[in-house]
Amino acid sequence: MSPKQQGLGGACRPDEGDGRALGGAKHRRSGGGSASPAMGYDGPVAEPKVGAGQDGPLVDSLPWLRWGILAAALAIALAWPVAARTGHAVGLYLLVFVAYNLAVELIRPRRWLTAGVVAVADLAVAGSVYAFDAEPAGPLFTTFYVGVLTAAVKLRPPRALLYTLAAVVVAATIAPTLPRWEAEDWTLRQFASRLTVLALVGVGATLTAHRLAASEATRLSLLRETDRLEEIDRLRADFVAAASHDLRTPLTAIQAGLGLLEASAGDRLRPDERDLMATCRRNADRLRLRVDDLLTFNLLRTGVLRLDREPLDLRVVAASAAATVRPLLENKVQTLTEDLPVPLPMGGDARRLEQLVVDLLDNAHRHSPAGTAVALSGAVAADEIRLSVHDDGPGIAPTDLEAVFERAYRGNPTGGGWGLGLANVRGIADLHGGRVWAERRPGCGTAVHVALPRWPGEGAE
Repeated sequence: MSPKQQGLGGACRPDEGDGRALGGAKHRRSGGGSASPAMGYDGPVAEPKVGAGQDGPLVDSLPWLRWGILAAALAIALAWPVAARTGHAVGLYLLVFVAYNLAVELIRPRRWLTAGVVAVADLAVAGSVYAFDAEPAGPLFTTFYVGVLTAAVKLRPPRALLYTLAAVVVAATIAPTLPRWEAEDWTLRQFASRLTVLALVGVGATLTAHRLAASEATRLSLLRETDRLEEIDRLRADFVAAASHDLRTPLTAIQAGLGLLEASAGDRLRPDERDLMATCRRNADRLRLRVDDLLTFNLLRTGVLRLDREPLDLRVVAASAAATVRPLLENKVQTLTEDLPVPLPMGGDARRLEQLVVDLLDNAHRHSPAGTAVALSGAVAADEIRLSVHDDGPGIAPTDLEAVFERAYRGNPTGGGWGLGLANVRGIADLHGGRVWAERRPGCGTAVHVALPRWPGEGAE
């Protein structure tokens, strides 16, 4: 086994670490529950109830809205002084309503002061204050707007609409008792328009608050689901990294032991024992390829795969990769031909590029029938070098020529593997500034091409 071959199945290199903390690089969003060690989240998260008076921007702005309405009404009353039915200024009764709102703000933290209690109190105080007005459309009518807007934000839509209806009924009941009430068409129309505006404000504010609450509930639900999925993905990445690392160490020892046994006792083994030894070697090699794919994919996905770049000849790297995969092809009675007539100078990570070629050849091997041929070729263009792998398999559907590079894609489930090989090929090529694509061959089979930047120097090592 060459040094490069041993690198593919050897112990974990420093750039990989022990693989156990790879997923920890992801930061969880704020607002999610703490994860349990077993499942990664606290279990089912209760969804927020829409329109139930949840905390949010609308609820936070409610006090400012109440005080804005009261300030505007008080300013109007002071600018155009009007006498109430008792002879006092209307502004005095607005100040009484302001004092009530101050009291509500002071005792709001108490648990018994629920949204329903505040709504009922608003309606009772607004009706009482309005009863001291002198005319139906006077400034004190604005106190009802404070009540319906508060109910629209704090109560569920059905209750908020009932509250609006109650406010309209209370105002319509009190208005005929005011001193300046006149049962004339103009007065009736003016007061009816006031009641209509009050109803429209209540209904419109209720629907708007409900939609905003629904949007906020959806946002919170999505954030919680995102947190849950990110935690599961982190645990998956940690598990994959730990499992890959823990598998590579004994697998390396198994391969080394088989190599020593074959070298020391190979000539003394019976034919059936030699066949068994060769089978063990092939399966160990196959398992090593799967573990390498899994670990490399995890490094690519978490964004921590680093390249040790150096000038190299991709032809040498490809030949070493072909020697690694050749026993697997021979076991399937497949032939591997190499057409690498000229040097392929480039700058890159020899170990990762060797894995790229191994994955290309292994993919062609697994998805081609027994007795077929796999071809590896290379060429140099003006500013890039190209490496191609051709096979005589059933080919790829035209609609799947891009999908084959996606994670876990398996066009033929019987072909084996985890669907990570070509995804790793694209990831490694991307890190080297290259590109990958697949083509259907005119007769049958598939050709996968890799184009990488050519090294600008004088040749390669």
